[in-house]
Amino acid sequence: MTEQEELRLVRKHRPRLLFDKKEPFSVDAVGYTVFAHGERSRSFPARIIRPPEGGRVIEYAFWYDYDIQHLYELEHIWVYLDAEGKVKDAEGSFHGKFLRLVEPYSGRIPLDEAGRVLAYAQPGKHALMAAPELFRLFVGAKRCCMEDAGADGIAPGRMVQEYFTDIPAFLQEKTRAYIRANYAFVPSFAFEEREWDEGLLMPWETLLVTIPERMRRQIRRIEEWEGEDR
Repeated sequence: MTEQEELRLVRKHRPRLLFDKKEPFSVDAVGYTVFAHGERSRSFPARIIRPPEGGRVIEYAFWYDYDIQHLYELEHIWVYLDAEGKVKDAEGSFHGKFLRLVEPYSGRIPLDEAGRVLAYAQPGKHALMAAPELFRLFVGAKRCCMEDAGADGIAPGRMVQEYFTDIPAFLQEKTRAYIRANYAFVPSFAFEEREWDEGLLMPWETLLVTIPERMRRQIRRIEEWEGEDR
């Protein structure tokens, strides 16, 4: 498969995302990887991806500049295609783990008329589920968007921790205050689609090298912030 053929496949199957109507954040970039053989995910290394026989798995890594509790967020959807190119299964990441994207009672993968996967993003946190009512099972689903907004400050994960060492305490506290002041919200648990532009798509390796600067850009914004309300 050529790069252009791969990109066409990725565009064709890009998932549709539904967000809380009061969600303050949108997707900022999407890194993709297409797996034709079993191998470890480079953006979610806890997983080995195993495509169906003769098929493929498309991994979509959704980058957000913010989670409601900290700087930056990365969530994933895996779309499994059979040998004929039809959707066979789908999974979504959920706070460092992953779950099947299937409706809880029917067991069906939620698909639109074009065969694209539909997934709901947890308010503020962006973990992914096939049914929005499941988010109410998450302890602190409202609190994390309200009084706990910004609680973790700058929380550089495994991929970027080498670039962000010795973060001063005052900057952590300012980051917490910035997120609380500008993004805290009361989730409605009513969802609507936000179509993300396919122009956000890029190979995972391309997105990966941009992540440190994406974070630095937000840190500079926070450093310049003078405490005004939104």
